[in-house]
Amino acid sequence: MKSAIKNSLSIVLATYNEEKNLSGCLESIKDLADEIIVVDGTSSDATVEIAKKYGAKVKITTNKPNFHINKQMAIDMATGDWILQLDADERVSPDLAKEIRQVLEEKNHQSSIINHQSDVNADVNGFWIPRKNWFLGRFLTKGGQYPDYTLRLYRKGKGRLPQKDVHEQAVVEGKVEYLKNPLFHYPYKSFSHYLVKWNGYNNFFSKQIEEEQKKKNILLKIFYGVGYLFIKPLHWFLTTYIRHKGFMDGEQGFIFSLFSALRFPASYIKYLGFYRICVFFILLLSLLLRFYNYSNRWGLAYDQAHDAIVARYALIHHLIPFLGPFSSGGPFQTGGEWYWLIMIGTLFNPYSVITPWIFLTLLTVVNVLVIIYAGKELINRKFGLVAGILMAVSTAQITQSTNLTNQTPIALFSTLAIFSMIKYLKTKKIKYIFLEALFIGIASSIHLQGIALVPLIAFTLLFERRKFILAIFLSGFGLLVPWLPVFISDASNHFYNTSNMFNYLLNPKMQVSYDVLGRRWLTFAGIFIPNAWGFIIGGYAVVGYILIAGIGILIIKELLRREISKQWLIIIFSTLCMFAILRYTRTPLFKSFYVFMHPFVILLTSWLIYEIYRIKKYAGIVILLLVVSISIYRVSPDILNVSNSASSEASYFSQLVKLSFPRNTFTLYDYKFKTVAISYPTVLYLMRDNLLRNNGIKIGFASTTNSAQLKAYKASAIAKKPSNNDILLDLNGYNNKQLHAMGWVFINPSKIYRSTEDWWH
Repeated sequence: MKSAIKNSLSIVLATYNEEKNLSGCLESIKDLADEIIVVDGTSSDATVEIAKKYGAKVKITTNKPNFHINKQMAIDMATGDWILQLDADERVSPDLAKEIRQVLEEKNHQSSIINHQSDVNADVNGFWIPRKNWFLGRFLTKGGQYPDYTLRLYRKGKGRLPQKDVHEQAVVEGKVEYLKNPLFHYPYKSFSHYLVKWNGYNNFFSKQIEEEQKKKNILLKIFYGVGYLFIKPLHWFLTTYIRHKGFMDGEQGFIFSLFSALRFPASYIKYLGFYRICVFFILLLSLLLRFYNYSNRWGLAYDQAHDAIVARYALIHHLIPFLGPFSSGGPFQTGGEWYWLIMIGTLFNPYSVITPWIFLTLLTVVNVLVIIYAGKELINRKFGLVAGILMAVSTAQITQSTNLTNQTPIALFSTLAIFSMIKYLKTKKIKYIFLEALFIGIASSIHLQGIALVPLIAFTLLFERRKFILAIFLSGFGLLVPWLPVFISDASNHFYNTSNMFNYLLNPKMQVSYDVLGRRWLTFAGIFIPNAWGFIIGGYAVVGYILIAGIGILIIKELLRREISKQWLIIIFSTLCMFAILRYTRTPLFKSFYVFMHPFVILLTSWLIYEIYRIKKYAGIVILLLVVSISIYRVSPDILNVSNSASSEASYFSQLVKLSFPRNTFTLYDYKFKTVAISYPTVLYLMRDNLLRNNGIKIGFASTTNSAQLKAYKASAIAKKPSNNDILLDLNGYNNKQLHAMGWVFINPSKIYRSTEDWWH
């Protein structure tokens, strides 16, 4: 070390197992330093001996994950007027050593500084030093890697390290200047060594992300997750490799840009952990399968447009619908909770028609998350992931997810009921039996198929008799609460709706006979159930046969071993009862009528695959991949080869009306209620634009197939859509009484709402 001068220099390092680097570093500064300070993290090699050989003052401490803590410790130990902080893999070039010596020893020396020259006077407290980084055989000169300025030279007491970030810079009080000669950096001996250090940095970075995420809500966490996984790495790679010309550094430039970009997703994945990252990608898969080509997939049939109109009208007029749509099985209605869900979806963006559809589709994604956690509680995390994957690729769930029909959310409430059952048996907390019944009550009040979930409550009470009377009371209360809107509405209408419902359920004359339905047990068990199972998961009936056979064998095996849990017994017995209920239901069983069974089928299928995985790991993985692949293949035509003609036609007609009568409002009619498939969607579009009034210009929807009758009414045609028979007519020359006599039906939102909620008046 050189002799002491007025502006003495302390060179400080923090080390851990740096015997291969330290000699070269200290050799490059032995004639520059007045003092060398080394804080070592208890190295197991010759690092300390090498440091002492060069006359360094050595302090031994623990090797901390954030090595900036040890660096700051070394800074605090320094006694010189100036501090140069180095890493063991850095070398001070002869030109840099000369420049440092000059700026410290010559008070009025005109130092070589980038973009300007300046005296080194008392108000200069630090210097940025350019750094050249050696990477896989060459110094990087592009990609933002040179000049890689680092703030390493500063006055004692004026500079410190925040000790928060792996790549943080020192914080210096006062003025800082720039040196021009480089510090050489040799961080990696080989590519494998680079990967080891890259992984270490990512470990620390993941801890930073964890601390950062603690302060954020779920929406911000999702936003930042997308940023770390996709946006940040893409932006970083394009910036370093393209904008900063990293491609000019050859293959080294590409590798560096790529892996420095990948540190964002790699660190975020480490933060999430294997389980959470699997959950993330399962949800991502479910989003992709449900939202890809969404503009052509969301359904806008008459009934979907009708429900969206009712919900939107209720929001506009601050109403709460107590009744839902009329049942397809008879002249009665369920509860208004279905419309409440659509109202919530509409609120997110009232200026868009499609928003409630998106909201309902997102609920099917939430169902994937719920079944993951239900599976975790039922067996373990791996089982939950299997259940989540199967729900994500379920043919039935993907197909149903884009429809604004009251069957769509039933699967979610069914899964929530199962989850509550599992929690009740595990924790014995009575609140879960109430939640189980409440979710089933909500499901049944949205669509009557939810009533078939009642066996789940019955078997729960049978297998867990703790606080039995209280549990029965809470179950009954939970079931009835969602039906209160129906009872309140019926109270003012002589209970017409409720009596019709019981009359339908109890009077065989109002129901379709089993002979007409062809509901023989052999046909039902041998054809319907395998087809339904395959539609829910697996895509084909043959897959349904195989899965049902495998599950049957598994159940017999577990029963013989007497190792089956109460939760599984409840799920199995409930599933059998539900299929029996379906068999005795006196209505045609459309695919949307057994949505409530989706989570039961998914869980039982997941159980079979998981048990195979436990016995033979690779066999389980192969079977899972086969089921997933076949399901996606089966549903792909419904994702790719569809078109939303109703939406485009409704948009076309609504624009046509606005262009034909600019700056006006409208009253809409449908001829003999025969073109509601297009008139109702058009009502929805015009309603969104606030252009419908009960005293507006009268516009009629009709079909040219009724042209002979229409001509007799002398109504002028506005236009027709070339691709179909629908036509718009100007009915403004007629009064309401005349239109009614001619067969025109008033279809403004007020009428549509009253026909659902106030029809008895």
